Amino acid sequence: MKKIITYVVSVTMGIMASSEAVTVVLDFNDPTQGTTERTNKRGDTIDTFDIRSYGFDDTAANRTALTNRILEEVKADFHFDIGQVTGNSAMNGKRLDINFVIGDAGVAPSNGDSEYYVVQIGTGDGAFGVAVDSSIRRADGSAGYYQGDSSVGPPTTPGGDLVVFNHGDAVPNGAIVSSVYASNLVIQLYSTDRGDIERVTNLFSGTISHEVGHALSLKHLDFSKAHTKVNGKGSIMATGLPRFEWRYDRHFTLAGTDEDGDATNPIDQLQTALGVTNITQVPEPSSLLCLFAGLGIFTLYRKR
Repeated sequence: MKKIITYVVSVTMGIMASSEAVTVVLDFNDPTQGTTERTNKRGDTIDTFDIRSYGFDDTAANRTALTNRILEEVKADFHFDIGQVTGNSAMNGKRLDINFVIGDAGVAPSNGDSEYYVVQIGTGDGAFGVAVDSSIRRADGSAGYYQGDSSVGPPTTPGGDLVVFNHGDAVPNGAIVSSVYASNLVIQLYSTDRGDIERVTNLFSGTISHEVGHALSLKHLDFSKAHTKVNGKGSIMATGLPRFEWRYDRHFTLAGTDEDGDATNPIDQLQTALGVTNITQVPEPSSLLCLFAGLGIFTLYRKR
């Protein structure tokens, strides 16, 4: 019996190690949460994600329905079948090795992954969104880092500066690497889109995935120049999108020109930055622990 238990534990730990990926926590700032900590990139704070401005009654059910729908669309942006999209049959059944969950800044993700970063979403002062470039992964797949120096004025020292990070510093686990400003993003919708869960979802999922793309080393794609679309969808990383395109589902592209004028293939770059995993994935570590704990109890019960 002891040998069997030892074997099961060893196999379990091996599976856990191979199944674990980087996780991005989507923090839709709720009314009870208060403001989240400052985002290093801009030195801002994020307050409540007010769904009323998007045409929904402020109820727990509506909030859950909308945020879960956005989560699933963000997952779809990254969990596409790489082989089918690129035409490379060797990659059939593979997707990018990244996970997404809803959670709160400062709290470990519910899926049990040990490496995670946070995108905060709510009311804030900025454009539509911002991210710390290459903060999750660099283009070559190495660990993320801070680019440039950042400082904000602490409230206890009016006009003073507090250095939050220096160029080249490692990004700590659980750091907020992106903000999406729901209070500003609403202007991209037409009045007829208010209360339309599909169009509101597309607005947010495209913006969140865009900012996560920056945190994974992607640059802006020049929308005015030729680029290879996937399934006829607009590019997630494009700038200069016509307003109506924000309401529709977008996708990472196969080829184009970035903001520096260089040729780029965002999907290839994401593969290098993240690696790939099977679409039918091994259960998360937390699920495996519960499974094998149950099996252990069952085995002991049968022995008795």
